[in-house]
Amino acid sequence: MDEKLKTLLQPVVEGLGYYFVDLEYVKENGLFILRIYIDKDGGVFIDDCERASEAISDALDGADPIKQSYNLEVSSPGVDRPIVTDGDFQRNKGKRVIVSLKEPIGSAKSFEGNLEGIIEGKIVINTSKKRYESVREDVKFVKQTVSFK
Repeated sequence: MDEKLKTLLQPVVEGLGYYFVDLEYVKENGLFILRIYIDKDGGVFIDDCERASEAISDALDGADPIKQSYNLEVSSPGVDRPIVTDGDFQRNKGKRVIVSLKEPIGSAKSFEGNLEGIIEGKIVINTSKKRYESVREDVKFVKQTVSFK
């Protein structure tokens, strides 16, 4: 379902000038929720979410890919957003990130460092001690760190 929705909605979001970050289709408190995360350079504001929501809603109404009733939410991914797509990795190159692995490398299952990007299909992070490379399938998540200085 997620891939079908992504194939339908990513061009709609990008056609409006936003980055399609991610989507979730979940059941919470008995209700189905379709959450679409968008971003843009300079950040996302409520007007952006409203504009994207209207276009996404029109696309969903036309294609009717979800048969049960659901709520649509369009949101910014937040400051600690996951870094998922190739574009995300490119835009966040050089930034400080936290990486969580499915299985440890040595004794480390998570680490923090500067994102080098994706090189030859591997996520590459430089920490103060070491350079880590890991294929995407072995990574649980990559998120930009939040610093309150």
